[in-house]
Amino acid sequence: MADFITGECPHCGQTIEYPSEGTGQTVPCPTCEQSFVLKPAPRPELKISPPPAATPLPEPKASPSPPIPTKPEPKISASPAIPQVSAPVVPLPAREAAPISPALTKPRPKASAEPAPKMKNPPLSYVGRLDQACGEFAADRPFEKNPPTREQVARALALAKFRQTSQFEWPTHAELVVALKELFPEFKKR
Repeated sequence: MADFITGECPHCGQTIEYPSEGTGQTVPCPTCEQSFVLKPAPRPELKISPPPAATPLPEPKASPSPPIPTKPEPKISASPAIPQVSAPVVPLPAREAAPISPALTKPRPKASAEPAPKMKNPPLSYVGRLDQACGEFAADRPFEKNPPTREQVARALALAKFRQTSQFEWPTHAELVVALKELFPEFKKR
């Protein structure tokens, strides 16, 4: 897979992106139409400047602090025993019971033993459609000798899906073939 490089037209400054294999080729600029040789644009150098010197903070002036008052320590006297006092128990007021909704008292319907009906054509996931498309290309005569890779089919599927107006349908095999031929030049002859 080709890497893309960004270059610049020396005449008008137009930024141009091209495959890395194109470096050194002479091409016309799409903007000013003057010919020039494709070469990568120089990368801007990052200039790191040192942080500005910090100005020293003025040293705080020592001010006399007021003396911290000290409390006299309490005297602990030995007492014989501290009597235990229990708190009186106060009953809580009774609450009224809320009425039960009739909807909550209805019995729930039992689950049926029958499985849910299956759909005739369940919707495919992206991976399922990709597998199906790869199988279609493997069975297609023009692609027997050189079938597209899974990645190529995935890219064609994405392009064809992007072009569709309905988001609920998958692209047909014919639409995938058109997208594949457009994306990959090795399939254009088929």
